[in-house]
Amino acid sequence: NGQLLVKQKGMNWYNGANVTRCSDYSLRSTKDGIVQWRGSYKHKEVYVVPWEYVRLNCVWKNCNTLAPKVYEPWMGDKFNYGKRHMLFGMYQEWKQSDAGQEHAAKKVEKVDIQKVIMKKIRAYKKQKQREGVTQTREPREKVAANDSDSEKEA
Repeated sequence: NGQLLVKQKGMNWYNGANVTRCSDYSLRSTKDGIVQWRGSYKHKEVYVVPWEYVRLNCVWKNCNTLAPKVYEPWMGDKFNYGKRHMLFGMYQEWKQSDAGQEHAAKKVEKVDIQKVIMKKIRAYKKQKQREGVTQTREPREKVAANDSDSEKEA
């Protein structure tokens, strides 16, 4: 039984990583660590980042702000000069490294492959458009309202 994080009626906050929900909808942490809150109006989430992960992968930027030790591509490449300025410097170094060059080459290759695929798709669509619409079933026979069998018998 971990630390009580939220006592609530109904599901206002949802349980994220390292958080469990009790039968009375209260949320408790399953590990010791930093509690983080995220989400918007209809889906707010509480999760706990374990201290082991923080000590292994993070560095304290100042007394209350954590930053990563190394840059990774999923962190993005668009930075403002406020909170993420530290990441911008890490990104510039990573971009010049072998891993960054390899990642950029892989992305360019992926874009080229996608262009070839889209070219094939467009050619196929154009060919089908020129052939005209093919009928997949027999057209229905037109039946007038007064041609029904019950009216013929009467």
